[in-house]
Amino acid sequence: MSRDKNGKLVECDILFHNSNLFDLQGNEYDVFSHKLICLNHNYIKNTTPQGYKDWLNLVNESIKHPDEPNVNFNNEGVKKVTEIIDYLQLSAEEVTENKNRNAAEIAKILYKEESERIVKMEGKIEGKAEGKIEGKMEGKIEIAKNMIQKCLDNQLISEITGLTLSEIEKLR
Repeated sequence: MSRDKNGKLVECDILFHNSNLFDLQGNEYDVFSHKLICLNHNYIKNTTPQGYKDWLNLVNESIKHPDEPNVNFNNEGVKKVTEIIDYLQLSAEEVTENKNRNAAEIAKILYKEESERIVKMEGKIEGKAEGKIEGKMEGKIEIAKNMIQKCLDNQLISEITGLTLSEIEKLR
């Protein structure tokens, strides 16, 4: 039960406290513009906005039914808090097991990404190597054609370019 400083019962679901500063003369300064929201889980009303109601129900249910709380898990904040609470209640062995499981999943993802990156890199290297080989071959063929125009014999062209006699014959 919440009571004010005079002992009067506070029957409000949500109370706000601002963090404004006051000087000795009582002048208020809105420096921070922060508000502290106090939720009174003893007084949930029909008019309580749903988001606040979800948090109030979480507090109520965690007190009244800690093993099976009936809360709105569609509220992402409530869902995350319950996951954290569940995690904090794990034994040291369970925490280690959970971390190891997460680490193994991350390692699998990283291994897959790195493997894909390496395959792409190997493909690029292969492509460059094939391009160089093709370029060298094109160069040899171009040289051989020029030599053919100069009426050099196939044997000499083969020795200079490295092309086979049959490859040179096809160029004639």
